[in-house]
Amino acid sequence: MAVGAQDFSAGLAAMGYPPCPGGVMVSNPLWRGDGQSWIERVTSLRGDTSSEGLMRAAIMIDAQPVAGNLELFEPVRDALLALGRDALWLHQFVLPAIEFSTPLTLFGGLRGKGSAVDLKKGGIFPVVHGVRLMAVERGLRCTSTFDRVDALVEAGALSTELGTDLRQAFAIMLRVRLGQQIEAVREGEVPTNEVQVGRMRRLDRELLRDALRIVKDFQSFLSSRYRRGV
Repeated sequence: MAVGAQDFSAGLAAMGYPPCPGGVMVSNPLWRGDGQSWIERVTSLRGDTSSEGLMRAAIMIDAQPVAGNLELFEPVRDALLALGRDALWLHQFVLPAIEFSTPLTLFGGLRGKGSAVDLKKGGIFPVVHGVRLMAVERGLRCTSTFDRVDALVEAGALSTELGTDLRQAFAIMLRVRLGQQIEAVREGEVPTNEVQVGRMRRLDRELLRDALRIVKDFQSFLSSRYRRGV
């Protein structure tokens, strides 16, 4: 199995998919196993609130079966969703969504007009992880951020207004990042998660500023709901 896993990862690299810097690949023994071993790993995450443990949980919660007997994944999914019923674990799992500040000034303006800002860390990831947290708490099986927002609104966990704002903010941030990544490729540069604010049109800067304000409000919502009293 190890040889096959190595070959699979090598095949992906040959097709142009770069190796994961964090080693989240089937060539890594930590990321392959049978159903029971995965259930045991998921269960052990309940007591692992290190940054590495929380990130492993986040990756696993987004897992989806794509081939073979898809029913084999259901017990693993049930174990993952069981994490969301542990209030103390949720209390820690929220941290990655609220620990990074949005690139906004004290008065709500957009920072970094003369430099780059990490849009993934300061905007995209807080939305993805915050929605992921709420989805696992509600036992939702969808994994797309947009689908999760819709499901959370339908379940009453998010207001219609906040759900709409999050969808729009998320779409704006993705578009802005993708636009500059495409531009970087055209110029022979390596695309990153950083965006050059000074290169943006005025309308895009204003849209991004408003999107980041929504992210900041969402972080406050998450902190109040899951870190109350801390």
